[in-house]
Amino acid sequence: MSQSSIQIKHSWHSLHGNFTYAIMKPYSASFVDESLPDVEFNIFCDVSNHNSCKVFLSKTPCKPANATVQMLIKYHDEKDEIHEYPWVDDCTFECDFPILDGREKARKHDSPHFISYTFICCITWRGFKEPSQSKLCEERLTKSITIDNALKILERASLYGVPQLIETLISFMVDEKLEIVSLDDFEDFYRRKSELLLDFIIRSILDY
Repeated sequence: MSQSSIQIKHSWHSLHGNFTYAIMKPYSASFVDESLPDVEFNIFCDVSNHNSCKVFLSKTPCKPANATVQMLIKYHDEKDEIHEYPWVDDCTFECDFPILDGREKARKHDSPHFISYTFICCITWRGFKEPSQSKLCEERLTKSITIDNALKILERASLYGVPQLIETLISFMVDEKLEIVSLDDFEDFYRRKSELLLDFIIRSILDY
């Protein structure tokens, strides 16, 4: 799966000024956390070009006292990695996501599991009741696969041998009484039924 195919999925946690987000494609958003109502977070990610995310904090003071930034990377068959990042300035920190490194690990295992990486950034403000970092960071986030890359995913699944995914797709098409005779037919079907089909694809990959 190419870098440009990945989409953002964020999960905002109101617990004690922490947030988590999964990695993704050029994306920006603003949030206000109820535990820190005077601080607005502006997130900008451009993973496809820079493999990095920046978070800008507005209001003053920008940088919460003793704040730390951590990133947890979860691989299916690898030990989790945790990285800590410094603040670039009083209002900005930057996380560099080692996507290529992770893909190389997936290749070494001859596995398609890199499709379901989880990349998480956590900011913790001391002075609030400390949350359980392990519980917070180990949450599984919703995975997302873009419509335009469905055929690439099928091709890769076939290369790596994911029979459950292929079988699920075939049974889904049979249930829908489809006659797929060309890639164009499949693309047309996929665009019309994308939500249901994405759900099948994602569940098949994660359950494999």
